[in-house]
Amino acid sequence: MPSRSAALQPQGSSGATEGHSSHIGAKEECPAGQRHATQSECWAAVSASHEEALATPAVKVVNTPLVPRGCSYSHASKKAIFNKHPAGTSGSLYELVCIAAGFALPPGHVLCERLCAGSSCYPVNNATTRVLDDGTVFAASRATRLAYDAAACPDCACTDPVWPIDDRLCRTTVVATRSSDPSRTIVPSLDGRYHDAPQDIAKFEAPPIGFGSRLNTMLTAAAYALKRGQGFQLSAGVCPIEHRDQPFCFFQPSSQCRGEDVQLVQAAEQDYHASLYPWRAHSRSQLFELHADICAKLAIPCGAQFGDGAAMLPMWRAVARLVYRVQPDVMGAIRRRWLEPLAWARNGSFAAMHVRRGDKEGELPPGETFRGACEYAAQLAGLQRRRGMAQLDATVFVASDELRAVLAELRPERCAVVAKHRWRVVSLRADTQLSRDFRETVVHRLWAEIALLVQAATVVVSETSNVGRLVQVLREADPLTLKYVEDTPSDVLWRP
Repeated sequence: MPSRSAALQPQGSSGATEGHSSHIGAKEECPAGQRHATQSECWAAVSASHEEALATPAVKVVNTPLVPRGCSYSHASKKAIFNKHPAGTSGSLYELVCIAAGFALPPGHVLCERLCAGSSCYPVNNATTRVLDDGTVFAASRATRLAYDAAACPDCACTDPVWPIDDRLCRTTVVATRSSDPSRTIVPSLDGRYHDAPQDIAKFEAPPIGFGSRLNTMLTAAAYALKRGQGFQLSAGVCPIEHRDQPFCFFQPSSQCRGEDVQLVQAAEQDYHASLYPWRAHSRSQLFELHADICAKLAIPCGAQFGDGAAMLPMWRAVARLVYRVQPDVMGAIRRRWLEPLAWARNGSFAAMHVRRGDKEGELPPGETFRGACEYAAQLAGLQRRRGMAQLDATVFVASDELRAVLAELRPERCAVVAKHRWRVVSLRADTQLSRDFRETVVHRLWAEIALLVQAATVVVSETSNVGRLVQVLREADPLTLKYVEDTPSDVLWRP
């Protein structure tokens, strides 16, 4: 049977060329300029060199003289075969698969058979990646092989896709973006890219679309991609600006489709995003279909009644667990810098509140003002009481984009609730304000605050804040351990 070259450089392209022919029963070798694929390379090489999907996502290992030595494709079983027998010979049912010769990783670098977890993972062949219009480096197809330097990134590791779609049948990957909105800037038009550096933000009449808004709307795009059997990759807009030239610069990859098609989708588009109020923008039947379909794909209970938050929230939380997994080395850096020094946070027995202000003032109805921090405190005390948690001498973590002003409002002499319960009010770096740009220090600190809000035993947030709603979808605790300060009905537990 003729050999086939995967032309992967070392593994990646879907273009395949015929190699030389060998007589049946003869020992078969690869053509000049090519070599045998190793066992770890075999499945990807066979998959890349054949249009039809393989029968199984694994290599069948044999030791027999009746199959070509090394990596081959079985036309009978449609499987990738790796033969360890040194004298394996060709046969009409097996097709030797070769890859480009001459490629070698640097010493200590690890080539991953599937996905790579770690922000330092890099594509071994840039020809298999592409830069999308918003600046995202797309690398979520099987054509792209990733590797990492084990010494430089001890937290990096090879991993498998977590996306519950058969990637052998998946041809298109959706990349959800939320680039800077031209209506928020004095610049006549933008190019679809992100403009999040401090020097760019000076051009905006209002701050750029925030981290929480991007993640919440992208989560809806992820749900629709999952429903349609497509892959999913987050855009570079959720990454620190210093690392946006890397493919997975903050969150781990979720899927790896066999097909190389990619669709860049603005997360606010009606086709993928059910608007700010999906239950108003779409019919109940459309949402029911989305909800039921995704629950079935994720094998989670859908809830007895459609339309209430108690039924919908488990679905959104399950999708969030697939796509919002921070890269292990990034999370390690955040943990060492911000979280490990906090002795009070180690047992998870603290309470928390997130007070969102800043540019939200422009969204308030005429005549209304922000709710005071002490009102958040009063609602937190009530929540602790209803949940049977100790209020006296409690540790209360506070996060805010106007931290100094909020902490001043929570001083015992100004807030009776804090004085009555003798709360110990804590925060991250009360001496600095949290900037709205996307530098690494800002994004890492914001994620540390989100992690603490997620970990807290009870928490009060604003329902109008994207970070507040993001905390709800990231939590694993009873949804009613989180309260919206606006007294939002309990059946609206989360909205995108």
